[in-house]
Amino acid sequence: MVAALCPTCSLCCNGVLHRWTRVFPGEEALLERLGLEKVVRDGTPCFDQPCPRLAEPLCTVYADRPRTCRTYHCALLQKVEAGTVDVAAAQRDIAAARAAIDRIRAALSLPAGATPWPAVTALLEALAAAPDPIAARRKHAKLLADVATLELLARARFLPPQPP
Repeated sequence: MVAALCPTCSLCCNGVLHRWTRVFPGEEALLERLGLEKVVRDGTPCFDQPCPRLAEPLCTVYADRPRTCRTYHCALLQKVEAGTVDVAAAQRDIAAARAAIDRIRAALSLPAGATPWPAVTALLEALAAAPDPIAARRKHAKLLADVATLELLARARFLPPQPP
């Protein structure tokens, strides 16, 4: 299943699903060799997302990637493996998420493969600080809708359910 889905997705690596990836003890040398900067977030050793080794949608260090990357299975992949979602439906979800990312990049005039998240964060902060936030949001309504669509799709299909 991994071969059918993951090479077309990369949501776990591009910053959509996670802001950072946990690093296991003993992987410091591997991180250094891969050019991944170890940081600490919430007391956990990790490296930030989007992964600098991602050439969307493919991992450039796939054969030598860290343990978390090797063992991670998003909720969608787990459902496919369990037989509760078929591969074709999962591929449609991935395509919908990738299309939303492409629309976000286009709206921000970013090249293919560029991570849109810093620009999205900056825009959201600017909109919040705008003298007329409603007018500012109207100007960017389509982009905001695409960001919301992607977030909802990620939460509904790719991330495990959150406790209430």
